[in-house]
Parts: sequence; structure tokens; C-alpha cells
Amino acid sequence: PMLLLIFLNLRVFMAINSRKSSSKEMTYSTILLLIVAIFILCHLPRVALNFHEVLEFEQIDQCGPPVWSLIFSVFSNSLLPAINSTINFFIYFLAGKKFRKSLLNLVFCQDDRQDTVLSKTSFRTADYVSKRSSSIA
Repeated sequence: PMLLLIFLNLRVFMAINSRKSSSKEMTYSTILLLIVAIFILCHLPRVALNFHEVLEFEQIDQCGPPVWSLIFSVFSNSLLPAINSTINFFIYFLAGKKFRKSLLNLVFCQDDRQDTVLSKTSFRTADYVSKRSSSIA
């Protein structure tokens, strides 16, 4: 799964960079690549420990796991995933203007409904529903 994640995200990043794309798309692709790179860095130690456990299965089965692997397991199973999530939050906060604005509105209990951007599909759906309800009445 990790190799597939790397492969697919690199393909997306290269596809966006190879065509003439807007700076917004470039920003999003960079954010995506950064988030995936941090995910890999934070989860790679667990993958390495899993490989070690597979290769040394008989010895671990007979003698138990070495102390270093138990300590390493604590870091790779709890600390690094928490760091990954924390870093992702800050990436979104620093890079995403809408995310930052919505979060600050939520924290300061401000109503941000006037700033909500609806898609064209939302407007078409609203028009369809209003026309349908007026034709029924």
C-alpha cells in the first residue's frame, strides 16, 4: 500500500506540473506532496519494524522481542502518528486560506454563512427545487 501511495501521488504531482496549471493547482499539488511525504516519514519506522519482525520471527517467537523494538514500537505506533496529524493540521492552517478563515470563525464564534461559497450545481439544484415546488402549489 505504501508503494502504491507513493506511485499514485507522484503521478498526480507530475501530471499537474507537466501541464500549464494555475498557481492554485500548483499550491494544492505541493500541499498534497508534502502531506504524503510527512505521512511516509512518520509511518516508515513502523513498516521497518514490521519487516524486522517478519525476518526475525523465529528468534522473536522463542526469546520474545528485544527491548529496543518495544521502545521503538511505542514511538512508531503512537507518537509518530500523532506528530503526523499535528503537522497536517499546521500545513492546512498555514496553506489553506478557507480552512484558516473557517477555523478562526469557529474559534471566535463568528457566523461565516455569508462567506459560504456555493457551487454552480448548488444553485441549479436550488432553482430546480424552487421551480418544482412553485409548480406543485
